[in-house]
Amino acid sequence: MSTKPEILFFVQIPPPVHGASLRNLSLVKSEFLNSKFNIKLLPIKFAKTINDIGSFNFSKVLKLFKTSFQLIAKLLFNRFSFVYFTLSPTGGAFKRDLVFVLILKLFFVKRVYHLRGMGILKSYHSSSLNKNLYNWAFKNANVICLSNLHLNDIKGLPYKKAYVVNNGIYISEYSKRESYTSTNNPVKILFLSNYVISKGVLVFIDSLKLLQDKGYSFEATMIGADADITKEEVVNYISKNNLNDKIKVLGKITDDKIKFNYFNTTDIFVFPTFYPNEVFPGVILEAMQSGCAIVTTTTGVIKDIITDKHDGLIVNEITPEEISTKIESLINDRVFLQTVGKNAVQSFHDKFTMKHFEENVATVFNEIIE
Repeated sequence: MSTKPEILFFVQIPPPVHGASLRNLSLVKSEFLNSKFNIKLLPIKFAKTINDIGSFNFSKVLKLFKTSFQLIAKLLFNRFSFVYFTLSPTGGAFKRDLVFVLILKLFFVKRVYHLRGMGILKSYHSSSLNKNLYNWAFKNANVICLSNLHLNDIKGLPYKKAYVVNNGIYISEYSKRESYTSTNNPVKILFLSNYVISKGVLVFIDSLKLLQDKGYSFEATMIGADADITKEEVVNYISKNNLNDKIKVLGKITDDKIKFNYFNTTDIFVFPTFYPNEVFPGVILEAMQSGCAIVTTTTGVIKDIITDKHDGLIVNEITPEEISTKIESLINDRVFLQTVGKNAVQSFHDKFTMKHFEENVATVFNEIIE
């Protein structure tokens, strides 16, 4: 009787809750993957909240030592087929993760980096020091990228082999759209993300201000957890722009039934992100699953998720004017709006379900083991 290959998952999981940590958790808990592999988890936990990400404090130094010793202990007492490691791509977190890379190299264990951020190419060419560090870290490692566009970010690095695995999410039992707003009624618009300015929070409000000034009727909802801008500050900005009767502001929602109720009753999901670490936003997959017509940007690898004018609309310039123009085109043509939404559902089921994600990850894992 053959034993299942043993894999160490050295990954970030919630808290804090963000796209990458949720995708990692879904793989750790995957019944499909656990049926094929013996997954051992060593969580990477340096941040407690979204605001902690990227910040420095002494407790993180202590956590670095603690996590390093935990990793060494795991490697001493187990024989893993490989270590699946969500290496931070840039900045101080990348420098910190080099400690873990050193440990993995000293134990001659096979390394699989699943990259969930971008910026390597730019950082690689920013200094000779960075170039040497990236070359050292990636030498002979297997790398999983999130899309074909993402592959460009590791161009020239001495990795062993690179794979492409699109993210996927579970099909929610609550994702059941009944209808779209009729032509005679105000269109419903949704923003759902942590309240991070670079996620397009203010751009979203400014774009709706332009629509209001043009006389368009709409009902908008904003949902998110406080980050570098708070719910109270969002409400104040809306009030300043005389949009109180147009935009409802809610805090963080974790209940799937409530969250998908908003997606299911929304006509247009607007995600004007220019977040520096944005790569493959899961919230877009949620909106696709619910059949929303999506208006978003080219940030990260979104162009590998959304096909412009087919299952969403993409702006090349992230301005309120561009965003409002795209929303306006959907308001003026409700048949087009519904077509885009229905195409989004089809695209989701064709490419971005958890089943696709798990099967593709398993295929990569088996190839690396063999």
